[in-house]
Formats: sequence, C-alpha cells, structure tokens
Amino acid sequence: MDGNILREKLQSVGLQMIEIAKKLDISPQNLQSKLKSKDITLSFLVDLSVAINKSPYYLVSGTKYAKFFNADMIDNLNEPKASHINDELIETQRELLRMKDQRILELETKLAKKSGKRKTGS
Repeated sequence: MDGNILREKLQSVGLQMIEIAKKLDISPQNLQSKLKSKDITLSFLVDLSVAINKSPYYLVSGTKYAKFFNADMIDNLNEPKASHINDELIETQRELLRMKDQRILELETKLAKKSGKRKTGS
C-alpha cells in the first residue's frame, strides 16, 4: 500500500500527524518517513488503525487491497465479535494462574513438612 494513500486516509480522521505519532510512540519525523514509503507493512497498518481507533479495513477501503480484508470481520476493533478471542485468552490465563497457585500451595506444604521435621528432629 502506498503511503500517500494512507496519509490521505489519516487526514480524513481529523487527527494531527503529531497526535498520531504520539499514539504510535514514534517521532513525527519517523511517521512522515514511514508514510513516504511505497510499501506499507501490515504491522504498521494495524498499529495505525489502533492509534486512530479505526479498523484496518478503514485504512485499506477504496484501495486495491480492500479485497483481501473482510469488512464484516474487522469493521470495528471494539465490536463484541472479536471479544470471544479475548475471553478465551483471559480464561486460559486464569487457568494457568490456578495451576501456578496449586503448584505453589503444594511446594509450600512440602516446605512446611520439611521444616516441621527439622524442628521436631533437633
């Protein structure tokens, strides 16, 4: 994707380039440099979409790249359709924490038993 097309899309959201650069945690000069590119990376496109609170599809719509995106799937970053992925990740993390807590409890119990044997054995 051409950076000039992307620049036009960014200007249409009403944010100054300096604001977008701050949200990306890069300098305005670095942002300008990236937008001069004739080949924008997908990761940069996604980072930009998050920074301006729009979907990646918003940035590619109207370009030859739009056909590679499904607007229904990624139309809104905060839409509940994608929340099931976050829910699954959260549940997996909770399960890992439960397993970790269980292991810590087992180790604490073993340690307490060893400590008790030493005290009674002396």
